[in-house]
Amino acid sequence: MAIRINNLTKSFDDKLVLHDLSITIEKGMIHTILGPSGCGKSTLLNIINGTLIPDAGDFEIHDELISQVFQEHRLLPWKTITENIEYVISGHKDKHREEVKELIRQVGLKGSEEKYPHQLSGGMQQRCALARAFALNASTIILDEPFKGLDQKIKRQMIALLVKLWKQQKGTIIFVTHDVDEALAFSHHINLLSDAPAKVIYNTTIKTPLEDREKLSDELLSIKNTLTGLINL
Repeated sequence: MAIRINNLTKSFDDKLVLHDLSITIEKGMIHTILGPSGCGKSTLLNIINGTLIPDAGDFEIHDELISQVFQEHRLLPWKTITENIEYVISGHKDKHREEVKELIRQVGLKGSEEKYPHQLSGGMQQRCALARAFALNASTIILDEPFKGLDQKIKRQMIALLVKLWKQQKGTIIFVTHDVDEALAFSHHINLLSDAPAKVIYNTTIKTPLEDREKLSDELLSIKNTLTGLINL
């Protein structure tokens, strides 16, 4: 178990955002938090990454290092792609130079090492953000709607890339989205949140291997029908 959240509650002024929310995130798995826009997913992430304190409830995290990929790439505009990735690595940069080069190659940015973020497309910027997150070798990586604004072709490429990187490091991934198809393509476990104040209204484990998610299996189709039905209530 990597993270355990029990009966979590969080309010801002008089607005209740999270209510009696409980989630267990298993170590080394891809865990998706699915919910409609504005339901409190980002608030939950900010509690997990330590930038917010809950009002009530128990919260346990057993991973010392967390990295995060946001909806916006958040790359440093005055640094090159290589420098952005090296920036998060502690210790001697020379020691990690080959590791950074390999990550850049794996995310499909070879040849763009000395470019600056503004010289890249949106998809390429997010690839660099992914490489930076994985370069940190964090035990838990949070992905906060990292495919937002990307077209379907690039989104599929990004999912395939994430699966490849996860298989290499086998860390815990917390993936946040409001898109059912994204959740089905890139999850071992799914928790569906209600509208705000958010609480878990459905959770499931997917047995279909990640590499077999291109087409909807009977299991995936059944889960999709359940999720879409609950979201549209």
